[in-house]
Amino acid sequence: MTNLDSVTCSQLAQVIGQHRSTVLRRAQKEGWAFHEIANRQGGGHQKLYHFNSLPMSIQRAIIEKELNAQDNGPAPPPESVLTQSSELAAAPGWNMDRAYARRAILEASEKYCTDNGLSKTQADTEFSDLFAKKTAPGLEPWVYMAEKSLSQRKLQRLRAAYSEDGLAGLLTKHGKTKGRITAIPPDMRLFIIGKFKEKPSIRIAHLTKLIETKFGKPPARETIKKFLHDWMEEDPGMVAMLKDPRKWKNNYMPAFGDAGIEATYFCAVWEMDSTPADVITADGKRCACVGAIDVYSRRAKLFFAPTSKSTAIAACMRKALLAWGVPTTIRMDNGADYQSDHVEAICRGLRIRTPELPKYTPEKKPFIERFFGTFSKNLEELLPGYCGHSVSDRQEIRERATWAAKIMKPGDPVEVPYTMEQLQAVTEQWLTLYESQPHRGLGGKTPMEAMKESPLSPQQFSDERALDVLLAPVARRKVGKKGISIDNEIYVSPELAAYVGWRVEVRRDMQDVGLIYVFSARTMEFLCTARNEPLTGLQLEEYIKAKKSLKKEIERRVKVLEEVMPASPTAVQVLLADAVANAEPVSSPYRDEANSQEIEEARKAAAAASEENQDGQGPPLTVVSPGTKFTWANVTDKRLRPDLYDEQYYEEKFKEATKSKQNGTQNSMGLRLPTQAHGGES
Repeated sequence: MTNLDSVTCSQLAQVIGQHRSTVLRRAQKEGWAFHEIANRQGGGHQKLYHFNSLPMSIQRAIIEKELNAQDNGPAPPPESVLTQSSELAAAPGWNMDRAYARRAILEASEKYCTDNGLSKTQADTEFSDLFAKKTAPGLEPWVYMAEKSLSQRKLQRLRAAYSEDGLAGLLTKHGKTKGRITAIPPDMRLFIIGKFKEKPSIRIAHLTKLIETKFGKPPARETIKKFLHDWMEEDPGMVAMLKDPRKWKNNYMPAFGDAGIEATYFCAVWEMDSTPADVITADGKRCACVGAIDVYSRRAKLFFAPTSKSTAIAACMRKALLAWGVPTTIRMDNGADYQSDHVEAICRGLRIRTPELPKYTPEKKPFIERFFGTFSKNLEELLPGYCGHSVSDRQEIRERATWAAKIMKPGDPVEVPYTMEQLQAVTEQWLTLYESQPHRGLGGKTPMEAMKESPLSPQQFSDERALDVLLAPVARRKVGKKGISIDNEIYVSPELAAYVGWRVEVRRDMQDVGLIYVFSARTMEFLCTARNEPLTGLQLEEYIKAKKSLKKEIERRVKVLEEVMPASPTAVQVLLADAVANAEPVSSPYRDEANSQEIEEARKAAAAASEENQDGQGPPLTVVSPGTKFTWANVTDKRLRPDLYDEQYYEEKFKEATKSKQNGTQNSMGLRLPTQAHGGES
């Protein structure tokens, strides 16, 4: 070979000492890169294997024997084969293709010059014109794709570079620093990325100013802008993490594997979670949506409640248990409602596994999260009172509503939001439709079809009354002498006499708040039932709601009492006023004047202070001699004087304070200071 660029199969067989067919099989198996050229010794094409794609052992063998390709093109002078090898090995594929195309152009131009008997200058001019028309003789279409343009001057430059450096001289030199801005040193790059982390929306002008303060003369703004742009394209995951960790978690966090691999049959694995409904109900609030989904079949149940609490979760579980059966495992949220004693007791009683999931990892229960999205997009968007999936959606809806209110005409129809009961009813109808439609995650099957094809069936729960007892709210209590106390209500039963002092677990009947079921806290054995006769017949939900209403009413009355009560002196003020009013001079039989060196020094200090006060440099001192008769005019704190009280004045102060409170400000309702109009001394 005259140049270290590409070798034929026969040359490789000679170098490694193997048969040509063996080399061909090895090249095909290991995927050696090659390109084909027309076979000059006969028909067909000949493969030329790229040197930089060969195994290192073969490259070393070629270098040691200094094989040079024999071709008709211009031959470069002998040079270091190792230098060429490193440049070619480091070149990307697109650059190697262009180098091969340029070498083919040089070979074709040499042949064109020789065949037509032209001078170099004339041959180069004509060949470049033919290349522009894509009719140059001896060139295949791939050459035109690799090299877009050719001129006489460019042809001369390529010939000179090939003569000096061989194939390495035909490599494109530009682009070697692509993605590496040499004008920005590494420490400056870290500084730029750090500032981007602090302020992802920072302007290039501000960033340039910060760089100038830190490092001195900064790079050009375009250079900084290009560095940030290239860095953001190369590492979009890091950019997402810096801008919005939730976006990174949703879009870039690896989620390999199959979360449903454990669900090998119907009711093997459920997932449960709660989310605020994207619909405002008739009471003007967003209720909570509690959901359960079977991972194997994708059948789902939804239950709406004012808030997500253990009783709502139990109600959703009841719907699913009666319709599907008892699951083996339930993946639950880590919220307090799902980790409550109530839910724990239900799962323990039904022998349901509840694996502990890491906090803040919704990806651990992806099926229920995805189902909530499907429900919101397929149904909630169509309902009256829809409030959007996100903050931006809600802002758009508010703007549309504001504009619609401006252009609405009298008599136009108005959408009335559903009540929570109506929302539950329409959701049940939609779930029936959902379970009868093909599901992509089930291979085109419907959830009902997938359930019927399950290899195993779950255990059924036919006794609804027993299920209600298991789903009842749970409380741990100690049996007292008077019975069992729950919410300050006493439940009694003759059978409880035998269990005084026992620790028990009680379950409250949802339909009768006056009835509880008592179990042993240690063995979970049923002991007896107990009753509170005054509460018999009330539903638990209604009872709790009535207690809350009563508490709110009492709090409201206390608040009104505090607001309407007129301002008056505090208890301390009244106490002190009585003490002053009832004070009488007391004379004690003194032996003589107390005297010591410390007292003498104290007298000097007091005399100095009196001189300063007489000069007008200090506050006036009020001195009341022991024999002076007490009058209210002598009381320094005018707020303690009852002769200055004015009911009308306090009524006005109360109104002012109430008005200030409504305006969001604080204003003290202090007592009015004495004025001439009230007969006091100024």
